[in-house]
Amino acid sequence: FPTKPDYEYNLYLNDATDVLQVGNGMVTIKPKLTSRHFQQYKKPLHAQYDLGESCTGRQGSEECVRDGTATPYISIPPFITAQFSTKGHFSFKYGRIEIRAKLPRANWVFPQLWLQPVNTEYGADSYQSGQMRIAFSYVNDTQMHLFGGLIVNADNKWRYEKMCEFPDTAIFNLANDFHTYKLVWSENEISVAVDNQNYCTFNPVKDGAIADMFKDGQELPNKGLLQKGGKLAPFDQEFYITMGYGIGGVHDFSDNLYGWRPEKPWGNTNPRGMGSLLKNVIFDHWMSSGEMVIDYVKVYSI
Repeated sequence: FPTKPDYEYNLYLNDATDVLQVGNGMVTIKPKLTSRHFQQYKKPLHAQYDLGESCTGRQGSEECVRDGTATPYISIPPFITAQFSTKGHFSFKYGRIEIRAKLPRANWVFPQLWLQPVNTEYGADSYQSGQMRIAFSYVNDTQMHLFGGLIVNADNKWRYEKMCEFPDTAIFNLANDFHTYKLVWSENEISVAVDNQNYCTFNPVKDGAIADMFKDGQELPNKGLLQKGGKLAPFDQEFYITMGYGIGGVHDFSDNLYGWRPEKPWGNTNPRGMGSLLKNVIFDHWMSSGEMVIDYVKVYSI
């Protein structure tokens, strides 16, 4: 079960029959209603769940155990997606990663194509040890927006300070076509590209170190730890690859970022947000173009 900092509105489950499929050399992730999967429960969104020893979260924590009867509103994620990673198997420090994928085209969903830290040297909470987003996208009205770059803190004040939006998504059909998303990471800078078109570069010498970020009269909460690292900190440690599919949550769809079309059905501080989203979608129609397909992942030394 997703927890802090983003509390996505989906449960990650290894469901090879529907949600996560491997075939013809590709991985396909397509969401499913929780109620359709757990049909053994009379009220699947108000049941008690223990994902057991197969849970990849912390055993016994809210990542693995949830009681849907504990609140009057929906606290069990109403959607099932998938997420997998190379954690404990493969990690690297500096290199080039390329992911060829077809991104999902549905409102309120996003691809998770990113690098995450093996260790939390600069803080365990709120992405303080960094996250590199190779590709992140969402749909607003008829337009699909593509982003890439660095996350240094989950709080909305800082969240998009080192992220860039690709300016020409209209020339690409991101959902119906495969594109290659690339991140190049050296000890001097990090850049992001789509189909070899670079659109985001972070260089700590030119742009200023992460530790020195200052906004609205505030410094990053973990400034002291970052200053103990290298000039690229927190991106001077080993990272591993994560790939998955997220829905909703409390940060990635800002309440005030856009005039959302259709209107955003939940507020990020509303505990009833999952239920609000569920009530405002006709699932099969909503997910008619909602699958994500990954063709390959390649990592190169540089």
